[in-house]
Amino acid sequence: MKAIGLEKLHYFTHLYGRFGIKVLYSDGDIRNNDGNILRGQFDVAIMVNEKLKYFEQHNPEFFKNVSEVVVDELGIISEKTRDLSWK
Repeated sequence: MKAIGLEKLHYFTHLYGRFGIKVLYSDGDIRNNDGNILRGQFDVAIMVNEKLKYFEQHNPEFFKNVSEVVVDELGIISEKTRDLSWK
């Protein structure tokens, strides 16, 4: 999942960065953009599923200004080994 996320980060940054679109990434290891993502200071945020849960739990209004969510590998959300239960 992380490899796919990083690939998408580079793709979207290359594609949209020149237009001033702010593309950020976060996963369990790469957290340097977490503050900006929590504050909604992004145009496109790419993250692993667990980080989406983290941001929603730490900022209940996280989705207030989000216009679209794209989830890849939706089928794995129901796997018992993943803790994706929402509040």
